[in-house]
Amino acid sequence: MMYNLLLLRALDPGAVQNELARIFRVSPGDVDVSDQDEMEERNWDAIVSCEFTQGSGDIPWKLSIYSTDDVGTPPSESALASEIARALNVSVLFPGTLALPSVWNVTRSDGVAGFVRIAEPESDDDVLHVTLTERNLPELPYVASGRIPEVIKELQIPSPVSDALLGHYTSDDGRKIHELLVNWERLTVRMSSGWPPSGWYPPEMYMEDLRLRDELGERVADMDEGDRALVRGLLERLDSAYRASSVSDDGRSLCEALGSTASNSPPGRAWYWLRRPAALPWTRQDGGGDVQSPA
Repeated sequence: MMYNLLLLRALDPGAVQNELARIFRVSPGDVDVSDQDEMEERNWDAIVSCEFTQGSGDIPWKLSIYSTDDVGTPPSESALASEIARALNVSVLFPGTLALPSVWNVTRSDGVAGFVRIAEPESDDDVLHVTLTERNLPELPYVASGRIPEVIKELQIPSPVSDALLGHYTSDDGRKIHELLVNWERLTVRMSSGWPPSGWYPPEMYMEDLRLRDELGERVADMDEGDRALVRGLLERLDSAYRASSVSDDGRSLCEALGSTASNSPPGRAWYWLRRPAALPWTRQDGGGDVQSPA
């Protein structure tokens, strides 16, 4: 298994060797930790190999770790990063599953997790800079902290209710209705599970979700009566989930968050515009709050 980690300070290779032996449950003699340019003194028979390279700018150390099949149950990427961070007192960045090359996961030595944004280098010689971090990092006290909204839409949330529609309607309209159902289902999952991945959700995105729910209702109403039953049944299930995680407020909270008032809302809005999430996701603390790393 391969791992790519970025460390916010350089470490003693011997300490890294001992820690990798503990995490992978092998003896230190079965772990090789070497500079990327070192070829002669390596243990080429090692079960766990770790190459380190000097980084640049805000990222002084990079680790490339490989474990062979002789490791029974290798740790996950996030577990390995968390263990190294805790044991060696260093903040560790790792790619995670987001398809965003400029955004990395980070875990601090105290277990607090979040995301950081790295300025994308234009060449291999560019110095790496962290431009924004969700959680205050002790190694980078000068870096601004704040939310990184692009991670929200990139998070892959399963949509089993909506996926019951797959294969039933293959037209462009059918695919669009499935897409809109998925968006609505993902909102209900976010509402009921603490607004992953970072415990917040901007009001602009929430308003857009409600607008897409409007479009979904319009498209369902325009369907042939014979095709409408399945979609309506799925939509009723998702609407029930939305009700279960929301409370009535006549739309005031969203309007206030967007800098308007309820009285300025267009009349005749659908019922879901008149409700708000039971736990408002846009009033939560920005920046350096402590969110425990997921298990």
